[in-house]
Amino acid sequence: MKNMFWAQRPREKEEIKEFITNERCIIVFDTNVLLGLYRNKKKNSEQFLDLMKSYRERLKLPHQIALEFFNNREKVIQKDYIRIQRDLLEKLNKILENISKQKNSYNEISIKCTELGNNNESIEDIFQRLSDLISSKIDELETQIKKEKEHLLKDDWILKEIYKLFENKIWKGFSKNDKEKLDSEGKIRYTKHIPPGFMDSPKSEKEYEYNIYGNNNLYGDFYVWSEIITNAKENKQDVVFVTDDEKCDWYRLDSNHRILGPNP
Repeated sequence: MKNMFWAQRPREKEEIKEFITNERCIIVFDTNVLLGLYRNKKKNSEQFLDLMKSYRERLKLPHQIALEFFNNREKVIQKDYIRIQRDLLEKLNKILENISKQKNSYNEISIKCTELGNNNESIEDIFQRLSDLISSKIDELETQIKKEKEHLLKDDWILKEIYKLFENKIWKGFSKNDKEKLDSEGKIRYTKHIPPGFMDSPKSEKEYEYNIYGNNNLYGDFYVWSEIITNAKENKQDVVFVTDDEKCDWYRLDSNHRILGPNP
């Protein structure tokens, strides 16, 4: 029974440790994990890259994941800096609003107190200088964020590390004929909700477009899965697949959408 339902049963820590430390076991990082390096704080990304380097000899990269990474890298960088700018401006504008409210509150109190009223002009000047200083910093920060974004796009330190980690470690991918067969199989699998990838299924396949490489984004997860299975069988290797995906076409989830284990 234990062997028959190996995919559903919980794993013991020692079992997981033995599996990961096995030299026959390769490690594959999903696209969302690689792109996540651009979304994290620099210190966290550096630490994660150091962890990846410690397993350098066992890393492999499916062609589909490499393709998705390069197709989305610049978009992720752009979006992340837009998010940083938006969040920063929102916080600074709230500070300005609070200064304005405190200034008005002070003026209301100072009218009732002669001593405060005599110092009213100097206090108001402090409020105004503080407000002007923050406003000027907003402009400086916007300029700095734009410069950092352009610098990362042109001189990408993360990309340089990715190049080193996966040099000569990318699988060749599938031929055009193989992809056509996978698309046909994927359509059937998605209709029957066979994992992985069926959560990416739209109401119409027209929502997805084939890119210049002939890849259909609709079956991207299925391409990745098929590459992993094909290469693992050919080379007789175990695989640890590291993903940031939390959808039910990859995992079994409880009623609160917490991960229970892989979805077989």
